[in-house]
Amino acid sequence: LTPTSIIDPGNSWSGGHAWTEGSDPTSAQLYKLKDPHNNTAFDIHEYIDTDYSGSHLQCVNLASQKLASVTAWLKKYQFKAMITEIGVGNGTQCQSYLTDIIMYMKKNPEDIGWTAWAAGPFWGSAHPCCTDSKQYGSLEPGSKGADGSPGLYTTIWFNQIQKLLPKTLVWKGVTSLTGGL
Repeated sequence: LTPTSIIDPGNSWSGGHAWTEGSDPTSAQLYKLKDPHNNTAFDIHEYIDTDYSGSHLQCVNLASQKLASVTAWLKKYQFKAMITEIGVGNGTQCQSYLTDIIMYMKKNPEDIGWTAWAAGPFWGSAHPCCTDSKQYGSLEPGSKGADGSPGLYTTIWFNQIQKLLPKTLVWKGVTSLTGGL
């Protein structure tokens, strides 16, 4: 993306699982979008819990299944997407779901990037939702569990997410939809 890139959201909270579904699906209108500079990506959110809100403990919706229809739509119309909100529960019960969504995006070039959703260090080890009672902290650097053990930054970021990141990252400067400077 460039400094003048457009990240266009959908309706229904931009949920990827609902992009092509319902009475007013995002896909019904946005396929008409024309960008002569090919510098538009869609803003997609995907929470893995029971109602896609990110407010429940259990993860039940595999992104590799729930994002299949939006991925097919992106391919058909030659669009790209950035998943700007990923949410899974704050505990060990959702580790495989987090790996699933990151690996899914890695396998689909339509997905050009992602961000995880968190409210920052004020949560500490007592995240207000989505914990499996062990209170593992957050993805914030230095986060600790309630018992002083390593938090999610160490256990999830380094053990799961870090190894799934592209080998070459653009940390500053102008990037494009293809990831180059």
